[in-house]
Amino acid sequence: MPMVPFITETYQHRSSNVSASQTLNLYPEMVGQDSKGAARVNIILIGTEGTEVFSNLDSLPSNVNCRGLYYTATSRLFAVYGPNLVEIDSNGVETVRSTALGTLSSVVSMVDNGRYLVLCDGQNLYSFDLDTNVITTPTLPFTNPTKVLYLNQRFVVINNGLEVGTTNSTKNRFYWSALNDATVWPELNFATAEQSADDIISFVARQNQIWFFGERSYEVWGISSNPDLPYSFVDGSATNVGCGAKNSVISFSDNVFWLGSSSAGTNQIFMSNGYNHRRISNHSIESLLNDSGDRTDDAIGFSYQSNGHIFYVLTFIAVNRTFVYDVLTDMWHERGTRDPLLNIVNRYEPIFAAYAYGKTVVGDSKTSKVLRLNLNKYDEWDGRPIVRQHQSPIYWDDLREVIHRRFLLDMENGVGLQNGQGSEPQAMLQHSDDGGHTWSSERWTNIGRIGSYKSRSSWRFLGRARERVYRVRITDPIKVILIGARVISETMANP
Repeated sequence: MPMVPFITETYQHRSSNVSASQTLNLYPEMVGQDSKGAARVNIILIGTEGTEVFSNLDSLPSNVNCRGLYYTATSRLFAVYGPNLVEIDSNGVETVRSTALGTLSSVVSMVDNGRYLVLCDGQNLYSFDLDTNVITTPTLPFTNPTKVLYLNQRFVVINNGLEVGTTNSTKNRFYWSALNDATVWPELNFATAEQSADDIISFVARQNQIWFFGERSYEVWGISSNPDLPYSFVDGSATNVGCGAKNSVISFSDNVFWLGSSSAGTNQIFMSNGYNHRRISNHSIESLLNDSGDRTDDAIGFSYQSNGHIFYVLTFIAVNRTFVYDVLTDMWHERGTRDPLLNIVNRYEPIFAAYAYGKTVVGDSKTSKVLRLNLNKYDEWDGRPIVRQHQSPIYWDDLREVIHRRFLLDMENGVGLQNGQGSEPQAMLQHSDDGGHTWSSERWTNIGRIGSYKSRSSWRFLGRARERVYRVRITDPIKVILIGARVISETMANP
């Protein structure tokens, strides 16, 4: 039997008898037409990055977790861990700049203009002077600032509070600072997003414009020449699609990504298309989110680039899943971090990222360290293995019984390590004959010691079935590239 369609994206349909495909800690990559992997589907699977410690943050308590990362226009890296604002230099050495940030919000919004770094934590707004390294709390005409951006020489803030001294809600207003001054916030420097009645819960800057999101709508404002109203609504930009998770909204590579919401429902994921939106989630992801029974408004998103791939990483805290969209391939995969005590794979622990000092650094939700993503590192920073798993499409032949005599996995072999775990790397194979509802026992095979480039990974005597899904798992800390698979089989005459 020739090469079978083995390489796919994550697509676990709500009925696994339709599709049980899953790609975990592996991402699809398109290859050239003359490449080996192009023989069938033109894509291969590559193992995701491992993590290593960039900064130990030894001066902080061990029980504080990351709430935000930001790299300034002046090439300085800042992180918020618990109530602490920390600066980290290019060698990973930290300097604590403040220990008095509020902890009302789990995510701290940060932006700078080269002179001031401004932070919003859902309770206060802080202005950190990048020249003097002094942090202050400016007087604001509103309460509970939640997010901040910088556009048209002014800092812009949305909030979840009231007008100071009154009971008037300011949730549908956005405020801006004095010109290039984060310490002065005139009380009349505000406008109201009025195209829809819902409150502003998130916003983001894109191509010199601001996208304002409510739960049921978004609208776009551009730069105005009016000094009293420096921003104006862009005609035709309002829609009836809003945002279902305020921290899912990110802007990267001239695109906006977010978890959508509207009066008709939620849990669709969108990417901007001009002023319009394009659905990028599939029915599989939407069903998993809707059927989980857990909240999804706690989703946190970030983006980063790796070897030409642009990844939108969206982690659902309560659902305990992380889905990753690749703009380059228009495909999804999953990320996860192994729990060594329960031996299960939970959501991906990194939830913040910044490109700083020529590397992608991430903030982890489980540790008080700043980590670095490294494609040439094949385990986690603390030695935990990365579980790389792929479940195939369903193989069937008109529902006739098929005898599976041999399964051959085409991958890069001979990339084991010199010593320790990974010196004799193995791959595990399971199969399911009922659409992924139940699985066979695990069967392991060697995938080649270091230098054994001609090794072949195969399994024999796999029984018979009318339909079958194969699952391959690799946990050794080695380079993993899956190219395809071949099934040697014999189809019986009658259904």
